[in-house]
Amino acid sequence: EERIMKFENVDQKYVEQAIEIAKICYEKERQACPWLIEDDFEESLREILGGLFENGKGKVAIEEGKVIGYIAFWGPFEGFHGNVKGVFSPFGGSGFNSKDNGKLASLLVQEVCEELVKEGVLHYAMSYYAHDQEVRESMMFNSFGIRCSDLIMKLSERKIGMLEQPEVEYAEIPKTEVYRIDELRKAMVEHMISSPCFFPTHLESYDKKFEENDYRL
Repeated sequence: EERIMKFENVDQKYVEQAIEIAKICYEKERQACPWLIEDDFEESLREILGGLFENGKGKVAIEEGKVIGYIAFWGPFEGFHGNVKGVFSPFGGSGFNSKDNGKLASLLVQEVCEELVKEGVLHYAMSYYAHDQEVRESMMFNSFGIRCSDLIMKLSERKIGMLEQPEVEYAEIPKTEVYRIDELRKAMVEHMISSPCFFPTHLESYDKKFEENDYRL
């Protein structure tokens, strides 16, 4: 049975559930890093999360009536790491407790940033635990800490059978037939300019690159 996940704005009524998730996340990190102290941080977390949720810049993910994850930010701050408006999520400001924390983190980032960017927030900083592999990879691939990265792969190593349509052919498209990939390029640009990528692209300028330069497709 497929579970339906919904997203709500951070609110004081979700603080207690968020505290429990924050405690679970800290205990996982403490198991990976036994030098961290073992203590009851509930009151400290209540103060931190109460303030963050009161600030109102964040989302909670809810499944079957229960909070399974959240992200909340301080700010926005003017001139935050540059000349743009930015926000910051401290330790405890985010927490994830699901079967797929990487996917949950990505979805929450997408939901939160989609609203914040409308307020002119263009810089995001987050703290998360060093040994949380799923969340770390999710944040990196959502541009938190991974910049100007490229993938190089030999086509001979591509496993065509993994695609939904195993019958795939490779052919060069002459410039007179560039229109054949217009729909794909438009879809890619629309994806890249939306949350959580926010990679600005002017489609007309993008098209001119193919018209004016010696590209092979």
